[in-house]
Amino acid sequence: MEGKSQQIWDTVAQNPTNEALARYVSEFKNLQSRLASAMDAIEKNNMKRLRQLIDDDVVRARNPKGMRLLHFAVLKERHEMVELIAKEFPNAVNLTDQVGRTACHYAAAQSNAIYDTLIDLGADPQIPDLDEFSAEAFRRSPDRLRHTASTGSSPAILSLSTDDEFYDPGNEAHFHISFRHGPYFEGDNKM
Repeated sequence: MEGKSQQIWDTVAQNPTNEALARYVSEFKNLQSRLASAMDAIEKNNMKRLRQLIDDDVVRARNPKGMRLLHFAVLKERHEMVELIAKEFPNAVNLTDQVGRTACHYAAAQSNAIYDTLIDLGADPQIPDLDEFSAEAFRRSPDRLRHTASTGSSPAILSLSTDDEFYDPGNEAHFHISFRHGPYFEGDNKM
């Protein structure tokens, strides 16, 4: 929500009696807190804590930088945690991040067995990212991923600009914050 917190709070202030908005903001904060705790468990390599924290919502959510839990576990090279998430939540294996990459895209550039594990657990190496590169293409040319991520601003930061129309008062039951490439947290693969 980089750079948009004031806009969000202005919207909340303009709609003080909107219970759906207040409920959404509360649920969103709670989910982000749970996701941050799960990512902290991965960071600290605390499998027991991770097991306590994860559920479908946490696994499908994105942090403010657009990162999902499985992507984070891959980037931290936590093989057992990647395996746990992929086995317990098979629908999360092909979820994409803000630039259209699955966890398999990031595993493809690593020199460990996580890529093969993800493939064995149902990851599709043919899913293209927003630049039309698949995980399989990154596996063949891992420098392509490193080069893409290192040029100028990170793709994660570039894609975190929210749409100006992030709140639709006529659709209070389905309030969501949109980014250039999809909703901030919902489970479909179009994120």
